[in-house]
Amino acid sequence: MKKIIALFFAIAIATFSYAQELEVNMKGYGEKKLKKFPKKAYIKEFNVNFQMAADAKAVSKTTTNSRKGSSSASMSVAVTGVDVADLQEITNAVYNEFVESLKKEGFEIIPAEEMKGAKFFEDHTLLEANVNEAQNPGYLKVTPEGFKYYVKKISKKGKEQQAAVPMKLIKEYSDVLILSANYSFSSIYLTAKQNTTLGTSSVKGKVGLKMPGCSITAWGGIMTSVAFLTKKAPEFEGIFKNEGEKLKTFSMATAPTYSGFLTHTSNEFTHEAEADGDKYRMATMDTMNNFNGMALAQLFGYFGK
Repeated sequence: MKKIIALFFAIAIATFSYAQELEVNMKGYGEKKLKKFPKKAYIKEFNVNFQMAADAKAVSKTTTNSRKGSSSASMSVAVTGVDVADLQEITNAVYNEFVESLKKEGFEIIPAEEMKGAKFFEDHTLLEANVNEAQNPGYLKVTPEGFKYYVKKISKKGKEQQAAVPMKLIKEYSDVLILSANYSFSSIYLTAKQNTTLGTSSVKGKVGLKMPGCSITAWGGIMTSVAFLTKKAPEFEGIFKNEGEKLKTFSMATAPTYSGFLTHTSNEFTHEAEADGDKYRMATMDTMNNFNGMALAQLFGYFGK
């Protein structure tokens, strides 16, 4: 079953603005069975992924007139203007509103500690709020303070592993609504190219805030699974001071032809995606709260109908 709800919004604050359609797409089955489902909920995971860095490199080798040449170009871009404390504040605020919405609707929130007796979690580790830089390259995965969650494995580099669909847990706690919430914001977009004929290498990039991933999934026993997703990635304007600038690095290899060009040494440039901290916080926080409000409103509508 598939349903779409849409919210049209236009916000303009100083030089920060976004005007577009935020569409929340529901996919799933068995939502009618939630009519008499107990109002007990367990939040299995709540993650916000913020892209804070990106890098790319291009390498090209060429041979002309029996002489060899090579070139390379690289770019490393970091987001500035917001720090870990800001990301934690954003995540905390969105999570607290999420929980408050559930409580206002009459849901009892089951803490992670009370789930430790579940057979599903016997081989899991209970973690507290943290900022994880190993989960996705260039991203910081932030979990809210006061929130605890289970992971099955943690790699040597710190990457966490969880079951995407915890079917055994769903069967074991068939009278508990199990929730999973994940959000993602990207900021840096790089493209690396190399031309072996010309011996050229280049990296181009641009910056701009987008929300490519956003989802809330709810399981109510094995017969009900509903997922709320954004149909189109929201884009924002005015968040980064240099978001209209085209970032570029370029390097050319030796061109041993009659022109007598000398080797052009590899160039490496570091770039900055300078964000306005207040606008970044407002854009990310407001968009997640808007999405949650729309998704939860539809989810709550299935209860008691």
